[in-house]
Amino acid sequence: MGDALLPGTCPANPEGYAVWMPFLRSGARAVGLDGQPGGATWQTVAALALVFFSGTLMAGQAEINGALSAFLDDPVGAALFSFATGLILVYLKTAFSPKIRQGVKLTLAAVRRRQLPVWYLASGAMGASVVLAQSAAVPVTGVAVFVVAVVAGQVCSGLAVDSFGWGGAERRPASPLRVGGAVMIALATVMTATGDMTGGGLGWLVAVAASVAAGSLVSFQVAWNGSIKRTAGTPWASAVFNFTAGTTVLAVAWLITRLGGPRSGSWPSWPDSWWLYTSGLIGVTVIFLHSWLVRRIGVLALGLAAVTGQLAGALALRAGLPGRSPVTVLVVAGTLAALVGAIIAALPSSRRRPDPDQFKDAAAPTA
Repeated sequence: MGDALLPGTCPANPEGYAVWMPFLRSGARAVGLDGQPGGATWQTVAALALVFFSGTLMAGQAEINGALSAFLDDPVGAALFSFATGLILVYLKTAFSPKIRQGVKLTLAAVRRRQLPVWYLASGAMGASVVLAQSAAVPVTGVAVFVVAVVAGQVCSGLAVDSFGWGGAERRPASPLRVGGAVMIALATVMTATGDMTGGGLGWLVAVAASVAAGSLVSFQVAWNGSIKRTAGTPWASAVFNFTAGTTVLAVAWLITRLGGPRSGSWPSWPDSWWLYTSGLIGVTVIFLHSWLVRRIGVLALGLAAVTGQLAGALALRAGLPGRSPVTVLVVAGTLAALVGAIIAALPSSRRRPDPDQFKDAAAPTA
């Protein structure tokens, strides 16, 4: 069968491997990829590719929720469906996983002993706001602007969460580098919005602002999820509480709109297109991929690869789907600036390597 290609070897071209591998390993150390034997390996490249793919799935999830919302003319109903399908899948996994069930029990016991604030269990309500923003804002702004706005809100609020140690997060001072990255992302949001605003008016601006606000809640959700994970010993326990709380909040909101609000007495007709029902499955798939791959590539690399995939996926959807406004130079420039800003903001302020377990919670999507 010939020479087997093992991790850390390249028998087909040993000279080229010897020349290029030091550069690959130097880049790997810069983003925390040198923790496994053999340095940067093809397994690492495959892991990064999968995380990048998960980011494109997250962009696709935003498009799906927006399309379902437009069909139903009901953003709350679309967000509820996304969360509810994710909830069913997470519960099915929990039913066959003693470790997850034990993690849920440990978390509830910690709440009863007041070792964990009870409101941490409601972090899924913040995730629900992001999915609701997807459903309401994407039909107005498009996926590209929505993704950049959410990233801007998440990075900027993340600075505050890290600086003050809110929600049980490890306290990390806001270095000039991280502040600069956040400012760059904020400017990228303005650039992208300016390049994409084609007579949208006040409603368009409100949708962008709502997307930024929803993204700002993600950092708090991540911090609370981190506390749950440390208590439960598994990030999937966080997913159980997230999907439960988010589905509950959205279900109550949806019932209010149907029973006592302007939509009282009306019930939706559901679309025939199967792909409009895949949002919850995408969310659970991303959770699985991030939980599985974070130990190989680490916190920082996973976060950057996911953001890169989101931004690339958003632009690809904008360019490839019919009926979308053209991709302008400002939109592309703003998207690239947001990526650079995310990289700068994620760079460690010291030589201390990030904890591989930390991003198990941050990596989980909201639905």
